[in-house]
Amino acid sequence: MKMGLCCACLCSLLACQSSEEKWRSYHESAETYLSNDQHVEAILQYRNALKAKPKATESLRGLATAYRRTGEWI
Repeated sequence: MKMGLCCACLCSLLACQSSEEKWRSYHESAETYLSNDQHVEAILQYRNALKAKPKATESLRGLATAYRRTGEWI
């Protein structure tokens, strides 16, 4: 329930942001999840970041790291 509420709040905030701001918000969220060993959540946020900014190498690298840590590969 908490996670759903947080996602809903994040989505409503992102609706008014530029793609760069969206990317930064998603990327920072993913970094936080990754540092807390919440790899599945990090993967979702990195994917969202890459939708906002497809050529963001930082997000691509983070996504690869998150997948590596889960033991799953694309």
